[in-house]
Amino acid sequence: MNENENIENIIDDKVEELSSDLQVAQKKVKKASYAIKRKASPSRKLTLSKKYFPYDEENNIFEVDLHYESGDDLLDSHLSREHLPYFSHETYEEIDELLDRFPNDTYVNIDFTLKEVGTYTPVELLDAFNDGLEMQHYRGDREDKRRRLRACILVLAGISILIVLAFAKTEGWLGDLNSFHASLWSEVFDIAAWVFIWEAVSTMFLSPSEAKVFVYAFSHKVNQIAFYRESDDAPILIESKESALEQWDEEKMKNKIGKQMLLISGAVLMGLGLYGLFVTVGSRFEQVTNVSASSFATWQIALFKTISIVCCLLQIYVGLTGFAIFATWKKLSRSALYAAIPLATLNCAIVILILVFGLYGFLFHFLASLFALFIYGIGWTLWKLCHRKS
Repeated sequence: MNENENIENIIDDKVEELSSDLQVAQKKVKKASYAIKRKASPSRKLTLSKKYFPYDEENNIFEVDLHYESGDDLLDSHLSREHLPYFSHETYEEIDELLDRFPNDTYVNIDFTLKEVGTYTPVELLDAFNDGLEMQHYRGDREDKRRRLRACILVLAGISILIVLAFAKTEGWLGDLNSFHASLWSEVFDIAAWVFIWEAVSTMFLSPSEAKVFVYAFSHKVNQIAFYRESDDAPILIESKESALEQWDEEKMKNKIGKQMLLISGAVLMGLGLYGLFVTVGSRFEQVTNVSASSFATWQIALFKTISIVCCLLQIYVGLTGFAIFATWKKLSRSALYAAIPLATLNCAIVILILVFGLYGFLFHFLASLFALFIYGIGWTLWKLCHRKS
């Protein structure tokens, strides 16, 4: 009898175990089928867009119809010449907001439906639209350039404050580092430096140009522009996206890359120059560079310091010329090559002196300077190739 009860208990345990495994398997199958179903079904954003806008399944294109009483409503007549005003900024904003409603992998036809054409012909309206779009493109490029320049200046400001703070501590400018006065000022300068650096990161990566974003969205999502009369089904005028964009004066890629190389290398050179100046004029020059009074005469140390100061000043100036070329400051950019060549020559001479006399403490500084000058030279060459006279 006991054996039968044991067998029944074992069977019950096995049944419960199998039942539990079966439930787990059913849950996994249910999850898998739900995931497959979700993949197979269209996205919710696409479904909502199809609910409110006509959709061409074959070509993956939405039709957006913008209704206006007259073609004059599309223009800002108070901003420009009476015979051909600017296209309305509010209309571009409306298009920008509409484009954001559709899935990224779809295209949009924008139709301007007019109750009456108004003072200006559809061709003139389309020209005004294209010109305004092109202006947005140039404005986006200009804002992007300003943003990069501002970010580099902010980084340099933050690093400069950190360099000053470091030397203030080592030189004893703050007094006793354990005192309340020194701790307070150290904290203030440290926070100020990192605020500048964070603002540079925010400017560069977290604050894109609105004009740039709109032009990018337009060039990637819009398929065509058309003008309609409210009373007619056939369009008055149609233009493809390619036709709208083909007239743009795009900056050559090598010119853009060259300017960015000049900006980055210029910022590095200025940072190295500021650091080198503080080391050279500070009391720890001998400790950092391994130039000791026991190994070198006073006049030799003075000569090393003079050469270092001249080189650092040249680094700062060449860095400024890199900024000038990027920002199109013509007066300063003209002297770029005349300053870079002496700096490269002096840098090479200093590296040789460092290797000959074994002054390895400053070796990395001038090797980094040579590398930055190499990038500067490539950037300057690319920029000059785009601006040489034919």
